[in-house]
Amino acid sequence: MSEWAETTLGAVCGKPQYGAIASGSDDPVGPLFIRQTDITSGRVDWSTVPYCDLAPDEFDKYAVARGDILISRLGAGVGNAATVREPQDAVFAGYLVRFRVDPAQAVGEYVGYLLQSAAWKEHVEGFRSGAAQPTLNAKQMAAFSFRLPSLSEQRRIAGVLGAFDDLIETNRSLMRLLSAAMGAAYNGASSRAKESGELREFVASVSRGIGPMYSDAAGCVEVLNQKCIRDGRVSLHAARRMTPRSVRAEKIAEPGDTLVNSTGVGTLGRAARWMGEAPMHVDSHVSVVKAYRQSESGWVARALIESQEVIEGLGSGSTGQTELSSERLLSLRLPIPSAGTRSRLGGSFDTIDGSVESLQGEIANLTRVRDELLPLLMSGRVRVREVA
Repeated sequence: MSEWAETTLGAVCGKPQYGAIASGSDDPVGPLFIRQTDITSGRVDWSTVPYCDLAPDEFDKYAVARGDILISRLGAGVGNAATVREPQDAVFAGYLVRFRVDPAQAVGEYVGYLLQSAAWKEHVEGFRSGAAQPTLNAKQMAAFSFRLPSLSEQRRIAGVLGAFDDLIETNRSLMRLLSAAMGAAYNGASSRAKESGELREFVASVSRGIGPMYSDAAGCVEVLNQKCIRDGRVSLHAARRMTPRSVRAEKIAEPGDTLVNSTGVGTLGRAARWMGEAPMHVDSHVSVVKAYRQSESGWVARALIESQEVIEGLGSGSTGQTELSSERLLSLRLPIPSAGTRSRLGGSFDTIDGSVESLQGEIANLTRVRDELLPLLMSGRVRVREVA
């Protein structure tokens, strides 16, 4: 490792640039608009990126290119970084700073992985301390120092880590395709249904999760919350470690139950099916929906997932804090296919949901191995030799 040269982020990049000041829109009014919240695990999550109405003469100034590094400069996610890997017609937002690596000095993907390391997190933490609203300016980012191997070794290291990320992204793509297939099957059956009815006809109970909770060093359990509900699935990455007060059995999500976000604005009505191997505690911002018939639980879950916009309209309260009561949720009207169709779809959805859960498990394992390899490769303790 003695041949690795000491350098800084600023030294291997051109002049950093702050992003465009604009507002995101779900309507395709202009280019895609990458925000802080679209950065996940070192990549841009394109599934969440909105559009923006940006003047055409501003596009070239803020357009992203493959290899660009975007770093969040403000708030709870300060220091989160992503490398742009896919060419897109996109610009980046004002709360992000762009660094463009000089290819004569460093490999962009390698530098991007450095910004996922513990050393970078420690660098960021040095500027967060005591700040009510953590910030990190471009000069502070550029001061990040590290040791840099040769360009050829950088490419090999980035190639190893990139292979894990490619597998992770492949699994995520499969999950999206499977979810889309379930949505198409559900909507197709719904369009042919000759009757409609309320959700209460198919649900045994709807109950809010546990109430007051407190942290405790002993007896902590994982608690599913509204942040766990995304894209029709449950992400344990967002679960909280808490010690709940006494909780009744019906306030625990069993495998196959559906979770519905019951508070908030914009996210009210988001639904996901819990397909883990064991029951889980659920917090008071989430409702647990239990179907009457196990054979129809998959159909009930998909009905709720596909009905978010309608469910959101059932909420009540102020614009700042909208609530969804159990009674209002039970009043949701649905197209009702025949009992045979519901059972058939439910069985198919059970199988697919199980496959999605397996893919999530593979993603977790790949992520763990990648994260264990990253510091070893970046420190030189493990070297990637050139393959003849």
